[in-house]
Amino acid sequence: MPKELVLTKGNAASYGFVVTRHLVTKVTAGSPAEQAGLSVNDRIVSIDTISTQGMAHTRFVALVKQAHVSLTLEVALPGETPVSSRRASDAVVTPATIAAATAPAPSLPTPSSRSSLAQVTAAPAPAPAPR
Repeated sequence: MPKELVLTKGNAASYGFVVTRHLVTKVTAGSPAEQAGLSVNDRIVSIDTISTQGMAHTRFVALVKQAHVSLTLEVALPGETPVSSRRASDAVVTPATIAAATAPAPSLPTPSSRSSLAQVTAAPAPAPAPR
């Protein structure tokens, strides 16, 4: 089961870790990452509750960089299946979202209702001007 780590940057210039394909490849000694318990070969499966599954590396880096003060990482340990506990089913369900999901689809016009559609005709082209 993935573990959750909270990295607090404080005055540090960075969180102090390097990743390749969401796998931690380096943890800087004394860094916020090391202090939080991040280790080489940990696989990051979510960043601030956002699943990293299928995420491009540039988006991954952007999420880390936008966390200026603290960062919550969910990591799978070496040998664990790297599946985040964050799923699309964790979305907030409200009466409005249920109504929208269960509403019938709008119907298309039938041949008998076409008479109510606007008729468009082309006007004849104007005659050429005399020379």
